[in-house]
Amino acid sequence: MSRDQSFEILKLVITSLVSIMASGAVYWFAMGRYVTTRAEVVELIQTVNPYIADRGTIQQSLGALIKTQEELSREVRTMAQSVNMMAIETSTLSVKVDLLQDKK
Repeated sequence: MSRDQSFEILKLVITSLVSIMASGAVYWFAMGRYVTTRAEVVELIQTVNPYIADRGTIQQSLGALIKTQEELSREVRTMAQSVNMMAIETSTLSVKVDLLQDKK
């Protein structure tokens, strides 16, 4: 490779790098000022997010659902105990009926 060819390649590379850097600088001045920072995004999420506005209502609803679920669980346990007692009474009555029939 001759010295002139090397010089032309070097000139082309330097011109390309300068063009890329100039394009980046122009883009930054034109569009970079509109790029949001992490702090701005966090602030937007905390203030604009629709969940924040409804958070209190959602928490109240969840609390009411948990309370209702606990009450239903208690009632189911009570009913299960009642069914067990009825099964025992039915068995007892069945044995008594069998004993009465055997006496006749």
